[in-house]
Amino acid sequence: MMETIRTNIMLLIVKKKEEAKKIKGILCPKIKKKLDVNIKDSLRCVPSHADEDNYQVECGLGSQHMVDLVENSCSCRN
Repeated sequence: MMETIRTNIMLLIVKKKEEAKKIKGILCPKIKKKLDVNIKDSLRCVPSHADEDNYQVECGLGSQHMVDLVENSCSCRN
């Protein structure tokens, strides 16, 4: 039983390596798609410099958030 599991895992790893070799570019397709969606969503956001390390970001109608670059925090996150 353990030998069967080991063999199946080994075959899965080989299959994934072969799929990875076919990928063109730096990112795999799933991550590229997620990144493209985030880029598209960010196009409607306008950052304004609030002070040295903070930005106010307006996204859409009435949606404003404060982003602190030092603390790596945003008012949109709780």
